[in-house]
Amino acid sequence: MKNKTLFTLLTTALAAIAILLTILQHNYVANATKNLAKITINNHVVSAELAITPQQQTKGLMGRKNLPEDQGMLFVFSGEDRYAFWMKNTEIPLDMIWIDSQNKVIEVKTAQPCSEETTEDVCKTYIPSAAAKYVLEVNAGWTQENEVKIGDSVTISY
Repeated sequence: MKNKTLFTLLTTALAAIAILLTILQHNYVANATKNLAKITINNHVVSAELAITPQQQTKGLMGRKNLPEDQGMLFVFSGEDRYAFWMKNTEIPLDMIWIDSQNKVIEVKTAQPCSEETTEDVCKTYIPSAAAKYVLEVNAGWTQENEVKIGDSVTISY
């Protein structure tokens, strides 16, 4: 009798764990399929498109006419480095937030568009002072409005 009760209890627990894992995996896959991440800095949330592949990172927000409020793009790199950005063919001013592997803000810069008429030699390059694993691009003014500063903690949810 004891063995049958123990077996029933273990079977029920395993079934509950399997259901929980299925739900968690479904949520992860759903967000990954949408290619979105939720970024939180100072209790302010940004819904960010992910730029993971070299092709996505090269294109970035080029050609966009606007960026909805509290939305952005998160560039995710395989390791930390001083990743440089420019605004070639980007039509909207942006704030760039470099984030290290400990999810701390290490640099914040505001960047102005660099038109397609401008030669590549003239477009300004934005380089952080320290190595980062992520770069979040949001509308210019977002960091000031939300008082984002170096050292702030960042939560990234996929």
